Amino acid sequence: MVRLRVKESLSFRTPGEENFSPMGLRVQRHGRGWAGHGEWSEHGERMEGIVLIRWEKGYEEKLVVVTDLSEKDGNVAWYQMRFWVEGEYKDHKSGGLRWEQTKMTDPRRAERQWLAMAVAMQIMVLVGGQQEANEQEQKRRAGNLRKAKRRVGRPPKPLHRPRGREQSCLMRGQQAIKATVIRGEDIPRGHVVTEEWPELTYRVGKPTRELGAEAQGEGSKKTISPKQASASLPCGADANSEY
Repeated sequence: MVRLRVKESLSFRTPGEENFSPMGLRVQRHGRGWAGHGEWSEHGERMEGIVLIRWEKGYEEKLVVVTDLSEKDGNVAWYQMRFWVEGEYKDHKSGGLRWEQTKMTDPRRAERQWLAMAVAMQIMVLVGGQQEANEQEQKRRAGNLRKAKRRVGRPPKPLHRPRGREQSCLMRGQQAIKATVIRGEDIPRGHVVTEEWPELTYRVGKPTRELGAEAQGEGSKKTISPKQASASLPCGADANSEY
């Protein structure tokens, strides 16, 4: 399965069309999407595949993804899953296993180190994923107890992105294992917990009250002209000099 984001200005046409036009023109309004098969040109090379486009409210650019999946199987929201790569890099380095501090230059030593890191990472992710699943299940049960009368009909589409993880499964598992070792308990054993793939894209959320007040304060700062600055300086001082 291949997913690749491309520029919306790439020339594109569907089967039956004679002329090429920018991909982004397929979607003209916020909150709309488009999916279809066609061919496009990049760096003078013709390519063919499925194009998925989505433009949510608050974004200046459209999300354009090309894939080898079919129109029915592909979902532009799956592109969000690529961002876990940056989080994994951090877990390998400064945010977790601190690989960069080994200073290894011998490939054979690095190979053995990577094997140990891979096994440890697998254990920590399983333990952390199990703990996260247990916590989510507790929250779900508590939410069911607080729920009022069930509404009839199709539930409304959520407008804002659900809150993401504040701590990776690896770090959660690492801390849980350390805590059990300190308490002299048996090391917990986790198991693979499946996670649903994203199905929706979300519009840009409104800033928090603190961020909004800060932005408003920065925007309300008055600019002073050079003439006003000179008038406010002590007698004999120059506007470009220190005093």
